[in-house]
Amino acid sequence: MLELIYKMQPLDYVYLLVGIILFIFAIQSFLDKEHKYRIGTGLFWLLYSVSFIFGSYLSKEINGWLVIAMAAIVLVKQL
Repeated sequence: MLELIYKMQPLDYVYLLVGIILFIFAIQSFLDKEHKYRIGTGLFWLLYSVSFIFGSYLSKEINGWLVIAMAAIVLVKQL
């Protein structure tokens, strides 16, 4: 794991930081008992964080499926 961190480009650190922030949003959304669509919202932010944290290590197809899944969550109004 440390080898990946050492090989990261400077902009990758920004993506990692944004991904961690989005992951925190996902956790907060999942834990919000009063939110009507907390599962859908949490899943949206979780998928978004995965695309930021692991986007450069995932294939283009996987990233595309993540975007389609996020769009589907919005489409069914679970956000």
